Amino acid sequence: TVRIWDPTTSHPIANLTGHTSGIRTVCAFTANDRTLLASAGYDRTIRIWDPTTSHPIANLTGHTGGVNAVCAFTANGRTLLASAS
Repeated sequence: TVRIWDPTTSHPIANLTGHTSGIRTVCAFTANDRTLLASAGYDRTIRIWDPTTSHPIANLTGHTGGVNAVCAFTANGRTLLASAS
């Protein structure tokens, strides 16, 4: 589970569930006035989330091992520049 926290109250405001194994990394980015979140983990996937709805936007597959890092996105938010497993 990825949790989004309200830093002023120290309470979680959203839970993003969908990974089938432990989560290794989380990366946030804003594109076209829309905040999105990427998470990656031991289930060999990268998931792109809309944190305002807690729904996944995309499930990226192709790594043959757990994903250890997602690094950066293009300015328009359409391309993930790097991931590592």
